[in-house]
Amino acid sequence: MSEANTPLAGEDEASVMRGALGKAIANLPKPVRFRAENAFHGFEKAVALLAVDREMASFRAITAEEEAAAALFRSLQLRRYPGANGLNLGNHRHKAAVGPFIWAVRSTLGGKGFVKQAQMTLDYAAPSLQLHLPLHELGVVFPGSEDMRLTFTEPLGLTRRKGPDEALDRFGKELAELASAQSFANIHALIAKEANARNRLLYASDAAPPITRVTPAAILARRDRADICLFLCIAIMQTRAHQAFALQALDAFLEMVGKMPDQPIHHAPAPQRGIQFIVHGDRPTTVQEFGSILSADDE
Repeated sequence: MSEANTPLAGEDEASVMRGALGKAIANLPKPVRFRAENAFHGFEKAVALLAVDREMASFRAITAEEEAAAALFRSLQLRRYPGANGLNLGNHRHKAAVGPFIWAVRSTLGGKGFVKQAQMTLDYAAPSLQLHLPLHELGVVFPGSEDMRLTFTEPLGLTRRKGPDEALDRFGKELAELASAQSFANIHALIAKEANARNRLLYASDAAPPITRVTPAAILARRDRADICLFLCIAIMQTRAHQAFALQALDAFLEMVGKMPDQPIHHAPAPQRGIQFIVHGDRPTTVQEFGSILSADDE
């Protein structure tokens, strides 16, 4: 096994799915595929560099995560999502904002509780993915329910509201909490620091040469966030329909980076009848753990 392909600690459980992800992105349209593949393989290069050039290993991981964000931006643009042209593929702040935003969304949706309950089927030939929720894990129990599950017609065909009569969640509470926990005045200050991480790795200051204490775990954390972007690329590209949660998240993201479209994004009204799911569970990562990912490239 070559050094570039040596698995990181803790990755065995996800290796099969990540292998399928690599096959799936190879079937995406070229404007998305080239960026997605560069991101996917960039982490292999980061791991290979870790033992000989820690600063460049960290730089590789940062740019690979940025490429995954760029692939997601391009997916939204190709599917003509309203406001997507406001996403700047060359703007480091836009791309650096994706990681914190993903953390906020995962926290809002219930974190590990939702991830454990949800099941995903990936067809890497199409490519496409389906999201399933087992009935018995949602508290719907009757004879035979343990073998039944709900499948979303579209993987992002849901919305997040704080209540039936409330407006769509914009994830502001979680973003503010993340910034505060890392001693930033607001999320914009945190994003600005993350966007400048590459410069701190390449250039000396008056006080010190460039240095990083990045660890394999920090690279793996960046890779996990990048992989989420690549799965989202597949979900966006598999249908020409504008999926509800993608609209909601894009609207909130554009507001966060100060690129709101001229015309408001249309959202479907809250349903008056139907099944409502309340998902409980721990968050996928604590704000302190997210902070260690950010600070690993700064010290």
